[in-house]
Amino acid sequence: MHFSYRTLSAALGLMILTPLAAVSALTEADDRYKQTEHIRQAVIDVSQKQAAKQAHANRKRESEAAKRRAEQKLQQLTQNKRAIRLRLAEALKQEDRLKERGIEDTDMVSIIRLIEMEKDRMRLLLRKVHVAYATQSTTAIGNLLGQAIAGETLGERTERAMRHQTALDVREELLSMLRDYQSLPDVITALRAEHQQVLAEYHIAQADLEEATAVMHASAASQDEIQRIVNEVQGQILDMQSELARIDARLRRKAERALIEKGLLAPKEGEYSSGKVVGNPAQLMWPVVGRISAGFYDESYKKFFGVPHKAIDIVVPQGSNVYSAADGVVFLARHGGRTGYSYVLIGHRGGTATLYGHLLEISVSTGDDVYRGQVIGKSGGAPGTVGAGPMTTGAHLHFEVIQNGKHVNPTSVLP
Repeated sequence: MHFSYRTLSAALGLMILTPLAAVSALTEADDRYKQTEHIRQAVIDVSQKQAAKQAHANRKRESEAAKRRAEQKLQQLTQNKRAIRLRLAEALKQEDRLKERGIEDTDMVSIIRLIEMEKDRMRLLLRKVHVAYATQSTTAIGNLLGQAIAGETLGERTERAMRHQTALDVREELLSMLRDYQSLPDVITALRAEHQQVLAEYHIAQADLEEATAVMHASAASQDEIQRIVNEVQGQILDMQSELARIDARLRRKAERALIEKGLLAPKEGEYSSGKVVGNPAQLMWPVVGRISAGFYDESYKKFFGVPHKAIDIVVPQGSNVYSAADGVVFLARHGGRTGYSYVLIGHRGGTATLYGHLLEISVSTGDDVYRGQVIGKSGGAPGTVGAGPMTTGAHLHFEVIQNGKHVNPTSVLP
């Protein structure tokens, strides 16, 4: 019996120790797995950071090359502009000189025809006079010139012939001026069009230079901050999806409660426990009114900041009122501080959410009910100001619309 107790005690001890050993082994295996996973994730993080730094370095080199190209093009266009302006100024001066001589754009064809006829007559006359002088025929010379010049000396005859030649030269000069005047309007028009074209190219080159310079000066640290902000915002949007059904029910209860209080609707029970979004997407209004500077998935935005633009940027003065686009519940009011990114994320009816970014001031808090058209803050966006963050080049409102977890073009759902 004593042996049986001892045997039983040993068996029980073994039974107790065996699971403990198994649990210990499993714990150790789990710890090793976690450690391995931690190391693997650390390697991935380092690899991603190295890749990001390399991408930033490549982008900086590309922007430096783009800046040099833009500077060279600007220099060439500046020279072209100056040359065209000088040619245009000379053409306008020539037009003024011809007008001062009394040459106007009147019956140009008839004037040129008369000058040509006169020139032909003068040439024929001088040819005959030269022949007469060559033969020393005074009578022939007199007959040709239409006057009696018998007794004139050879010098006098020569002087008379030179006067005729001078008259012909004057006519030829006049004809040349008339021809120039006839073509001047077309020349001036062409020069002005050429100048406008070069000026447009100059402005484009200036914009390219400004963009390349801004990208070149963007540091890897600011790019990392941009990516961090994008990841954080996207994470908050994903977190909010599980809350949209609750927000939808809350907003429906609020609307129906108002109708019940007015006696326009009978009380309902148990209709808010499905955990699903009910009804159509919320009808939105514009949160601010202004010009759109960057559209939905704007390529130039992605090129400049290195991240996709799932929004529209609406240009408004710094400190403008920003209004809630529909009735809703504030899921998150994020104050970025002096150098960070400030935004408000609001859930609405029908699985709709809106985000308002670069806010200078925020007038609501997380969890607040807001109504359509309520002021929720002040717009910002001027670089270096409170709440602007790194993803901005000027004052504006960044506005996103999310439907059932997916970003949609705000202009497709706004009135």
